[in-house]
Amino acid sequence: TNYVVDQSWSAHTADVTGLDFSKDGSLLCSCGWDRAVHVYRIEYVSNSPRSQQLNMDLAGSATSITLLHKLELWPVKEQWLHECTFNHKDTQVIVCCEDAVVYVVDLEKEKFAMELKGHRFRATCVAVHPDGVWMASGSYDKTICVWHGETGMLRNRIAAFDGAVLCLGFLPFGPFLCAGSVDKQTKVFHVLTCEQLFSLSAHALSVRRMSISADGVIATASDDKEIRLWDCRMPWGDDMGTCLRICTGHKGAITCCEMTRQGTGMLSAAEDCNLFLWDVVHGAVMRVFVGHTGPISKVFLLNDPDEPEDDDDTPQRSRITGNVKNIVSASKDGTIRVWDIATGYDVCFSRPGQPILCMAKTQDNAFFAAGDSTGGLHIFRLRGI
Repeated sequence: TNYVVDQSWSAHTADVTGLDFSKDGSLLCSCGWDRAVHVYRIEYVSNSPRSQQLNMDLAGSATSITLLHKLELWPVKEQWLHECTFNHKDTQVIVCCEDAVVYVVDLEKEKFAMELKGHRFRATCVAVHPDGVWMASGSYDKTICVWHGETGMLRNRIAAFDGAVLCLGFLPFGPFLCAGSVDKQTKVFHVLTCEQLFSLSAHALSVRRMSISADGVIATASDDKEIRLWDCRMPWGDDMGTCLRICTGHKGAITCCEMTRQGTGMLSAAEDCNLFLWDVVHGAVMRVFVGHTGPISKVFLLNDPDEPEDDDDTPQRSRITGNVKNIVSASKDGTIRVWDIATGYDVCFSRPGQPILCMAKTQDNAFFAAGDSTGGLHIFRLRGI
């Protein structure tokens, strides 16, 4: 099989709601409805040719997973944790909590470094600027709080929505923040001035997910079963913020969307259990992936590590998907599947058995982590793909 499970264990006592790998893949953080934050250190066997000769199937595997930190300081059962992510230096873990506080865990001091208090209700999402200068958090209180990345000082509080803020993302250039809300709107703000630059309002229901390409094309996914593509590429003119394409075809609310780095292809998943691969330029479906029997909770596009990301002259390189060869999807039907983009078939799959609620991967696509509804964590890797 191409699918290898290195470790599976019961980490939490309730739903695992957040997972993230550090940039080098050596650390994994998780959070859940048991009000606990875990940080693990992962040690790997070398995948060099010599190691493959000596260790055979163990080459490249995760041999040791050590629990470094476990923080459980929320005494009230209803103080669930919703999302966790590393900062840009991998020295802190940022956690969104039901008690309206965004907690920052210092990994060196093994304690909470900051409690970012600016919301009145549940903190739903968090985003970190690529250079780490700014952090942003969204909440059920309809506001966005912009924090200084190093000091945790509240820089701005943006109240521009009529509903809960569900998703956030920084544009890849400049201090610009994009946010989607229950009030059907997506807006782009200047972080320093709180000025609203664009209002991307066309969905009929809540905007729950978004994806941003490297050149600034924004994809917004909604409960109205549509994905809309918006033009926010530089330089900005009078026609910026216009809708480029409307992608329709799903029969259920969109749960995931991810664009390729070049912004020419996109992968989407929905509660209808199907995955669609889109040609963004024409707004057309290239391929439909059918196999899951439950709502899909997370998807990833896997770049070919042997091909340069920005080399447009690579032979047989797809104009739409670039060097993406495979995709990975996790579903509440209790399965994780790896799909071949060229054929549309799943090349391997695993069945942990419990609904998969979240998934994360290392930057080199070597390892994946999945969390289920019983608190279980699963570390797996792909080989020969």
